[in-house]
Amino acid sequence: MRLLDSKRVRYAERVRRLLVGTICTRHELVSLLGRLSFAAGCYPVGRQWLNAAWRSARARYRLDGDRVALTPPVRAGLERWAAELESGAHEGVPLASRRMRGMGAPGVGAIYADASGAGGYMAWTVAAGELLYVVGEWEPNEMAMPIHGKELLASTLGLVALQPECGFSDVYSFTDNIVAQYAMRNSKAEGRAMQRLVERRSGWLLQSGVLEAAERITSKANLWADLGSRGCIADVLDQAAALGLSSRQIFPELGWRFFYGDCSEWMDGD
Repeated sequence: MRLLDSKRVRYAERVRRLLVGTICTRHELVSLLGRLSFAAGCYPVGRQWLNAAWRSARARYRLDGDRVALTPPVRAGLERWAAELESGAHEGVPLASRRMRGMGAPGVGAIYADASGAGGYMAWTVAAGELLYVVGEWEPNEMAMPIHGKELLASTLGLVALQPECGFSDVYSFTDNIVAQYAMRNSKAEGRAMQRLVERRSGWLLQSGVLEAAERITSKANLWADLGSRGCIADVLDQAAALGLSSRQIFPELGWRFFYGDCSEWMDGD
């Protein structure tokens, strides 16, 4: 499914015209965003480039005359859209879909993650008779994150650290937080920092060729991840050993954890 060349050129011209100035009317911005939201059906990743612009359009306080400021984040997202629309390498999206394979098939695995509000996080999986896990405590600046932000971050740290070790091409990501699950499943989130994390996570999945299914698990059933997030990793390792599993800790890249800046941006409706 591809965007018609005539629309692609026309939409790109509209974006460029809007970017000439630093202020526009709310009507102009919303009209453009409606068209780009339609185009996002053929540019799936591009939907996330509209987050800052939609926040600006919906802002409670605007300039006189119902005008909107094209802030640097808004301009950055629109610039990415303009460049993509102007590119001659528009592939579109396939009409067929790739389905998740069931557990037990080659290259299919599950990653369980959990976060505690005052403690830390843990994510784990089992591959080739080995328990692979990431675990850590929250830094002081991360304590301001709401619990759904911590849950999403815990799942992401587990995904990007454990998948390369296992080589899973299909990953079932289990979380006991429904807000984090919604963000993972729909690539949509509230708040700037959570939107940035979803955008980066989605880009990583696309670049890595990994198909993910975000699944819900109850807190009581998410025992190992819950224990590890609360500092009881020794109990997890003892239980794993009793099951005949060896254990190995994996360390995620620091860049995945410390790129958010002010953690107050995790709060909804900023």
